[in-house]
Amino acid sequence: MVFTLFTLLLAQVQDVRFDDYFTNGTMRVDMYITGNYLEEIITLDEVIAEGEWAGSKNNLIDYTGYGCEQLRIYHSKSSRMIYSRGFCTLFGEWQTTEEAKLIKKTFHNTVRFPYPKDEVEVVIANGQKRLFSFRIDPLKHRVRNQNLGKYESVKLHYSGECSKKLDLVILPEGYTKNEEKKMIEDAMRYSNIFLSSEPYKNHKDKINIWFVKIFSNESGVSEPRKGFYKDTALNLTFNTFDIERYLTAPDNKKVRDAASAVCYDTVLIMVNTNRYGGAGIFNQWAIFPSDNEYDEYIFLHEFGHSFAGLADEYYTSKVAYSDFYPKGLEPWEPNITAYLKKGEIKWGNFIKKGIPVPTPEKEEYKSEVGLFEGAGYAAKDLYRPMMDCKMFSKGSVPFCPVCRNSIEKMILFYSE
Repeated sequence: MVFTLFTLLLAQVQDVRFDDYFTNGTMRVDMYITGNYLEEIITLDEVIAEGEWAGSKNNLIDYTGYGCEQLRIYHSKSSRMIYSRGFCTLFGEWQTTEEAKLIKKTFHNTVRFPYPKDEVEVVIANGQKRLFSFRIDPLKHRVRNQNLGKYESVKLHYSGECSKKLDLVILPEGYTKNEEKKMIEDAMRYSNIFLSSEPYKNHKDKINIWFVKIFSNESGVSEPRKGFYKDTALNLTFNTFDIERYLTAPDNKKVRDAASAVCYDTVLIMVNTNRYGGAGIFNQWAIFPSDNEYDEYIFLHEFGHSFAGLADEYYTSKVAYSDFYPKGLEPWEPNITAYLKKGEIKWGNFIKKGIPVPTPEKEEYKSEVGLFEGAGYAAKDLYRPMMDCKMFSKGSVPFCPVCRNSIEKMILFYSE
């Protein structure tokens, strides 16, 4: 049955032709998400026409299974799904906090897809449940044209046509005009770190890296718990969900407006600070500090979240979440599992014959892929592929084979 469903989906993926339904532009839909731990209501903010489409023109239907929710675009005349992408939201994370049991809050979010030729239905779904739906005719609907010339952009690494490459954009936060030299040097340093780190190094010919110059009125970033509120370009802030190190971008519209200066698939935000912290949300953004002792690790770790859907494998650090992974449900992330069906492991093909499952944390298995208990903020009932990995502990440790495979899978998804 599973094979049959996969075969049908694969046939649909191969059968959707980009030129039949889309132009070479980008349509962006900004929305508000309001609710609490039980309720999610999505409302429309505005529809925006951006520049060149950066995504693959071949992989239009998302077959990865990654993401908490999914964007689905249907051709109105034929009712056919012509585009889909999985994603997660900051609101979705907030729903698992204790605060979400006490109040309702509103978050801003964005989805993007190729600019349609005809009327389409835009759907946000969670499994079979439709959370949001509206129709848009690109010829009649009121669509705001984004001012693409507002910011200066720089090519840090260029391999070729956007739709045939993975396109990253680095946005700077908390750099003043007087710090322009440092800003450019920092961006170049992280571009080089990225391209010299595996598995990206092995696929640098499939990657473009862009940089957008944005200046803040004040240097640094806000830290509400210390009473620091900085006047910065993108309004990033530490202390999200009252966690000291959680550095996020709640002002989503400013981030998206800045990123639209280039064609991009994924957003990286480089913050001018030496404080430890960051964040990564799948298909939204990855955020990292410029000058921390562990900045290289944070950079690659958070990008693992935002780009490849990788979960945190650690389980001892303080987090704001309560039951982030509910018992009895298998996480969608490729590098953790609840192991609900004995003998069925999502990365089973990476486990050598003779490796015990579950796998004890002994020196003899340190370099082996197995099933190690403790992952996803839980010491029990969740498992990770290796004893150590860049998604487990900070430092120079590499990605494990399972995480690396997921990253390579996504690189090919965007560049084929």
